[in-house]
Amino acid sequence: MEKETNVALIALIGTVISIIGTVIGIVISVIANSRVTRLNHSLEKKNYISKVRFNKEFVIYEEISEALSLAIGGCCWLFQEKYPMSENKEQRAKFFQDHYAGAVQDAAKFEALLESKQPFIPENIYNGFYDIRNLCYEQINMFHICGPLWHDTGNDEQKTELRRESISRSTEIAEKHKEVLKNIQKRLVPFQGGNDF
Repeated sequence: MEKETNVALIALIGTVISIIGTVIGIVISVIANSRVTRLNHSLEKKNYISKVRFNKEFVIYEEISEALSLAIGGCCWLFQEKYPMSENKEQRAKFFQDHYAGAVQDAAKFEALLESKQPFIPENIYNGFYDIRNLCYEQINMFHICGPLWHDTGNDEQKTELRRESISRSTEIAEKHKEVLKNIQKRLVPFQGGNDF
């Protein structure tokens, strides 16, 4: 009888160990699944945040780039090698004054938009935009000194040199604009998982 009791006890212990093993396996599986679920949720949340951030930054850069393009167009137009000219001095003056006013207005809109979006722009990109802003205002200020209207009042060497510098500043503005756009593209690519847009 002792042998039968030992065999039954061993069988019972084996069953209990098997049940405990199954329960431990289930607990480990539940814990692991819970951790995997939390990790997946965390990754999904980060992915969502990245998508939202990408969309927000994309809209900001789109708005600023549009305003910047208008400002650059207006400011660079102020200094060209040749302009369409009217023979009438009053028409010519009005033509340039209108373009000057448009350049000032476009530069001011760009500056206001840039300042309102500054907290959402990385420093290197903001600084690139700000450098272009400074160059645009320099063009606007130089228009009073050596722009086409002031050539009508005298064409001395200093004005001619300042005008050449202003024409080459237009090229500098265009180059800085390209550089800023490249920096924006570099900034946005990681949010898209490395895909170009």
